[in-house]
Amino acid sequence: MSNVSTENQDRARQRAAIIFKVRSGAITAEEGARLLGVSRKTYYEWEGRALQAMTAAMEDKPSGRPSQPQDEEKQRL
Repeated sequence: MSNVSTENQDRARQRAAIIFKVRSGAITAEEGARLLGVSRKTYYEWEGRALQAMTAAMEDKPSGRPSQPQDEEKQRL
């Protein structure tokens, strides 16, 4: 894994940790924004994106393996 990718993941984890602290009431949104070095508006945009992504990740998915598209050339052989 490249350093840039690792740095991006670390930064994303730090942002998520701060969002969780705000959501749990440990710190205010204003404090969270200050820790992240962004405005409160930007903080709330990030929080909204994070909550949408988490909600999407928690949706039920069909069980089993996804179906594989048929390869017509293989079928002819």
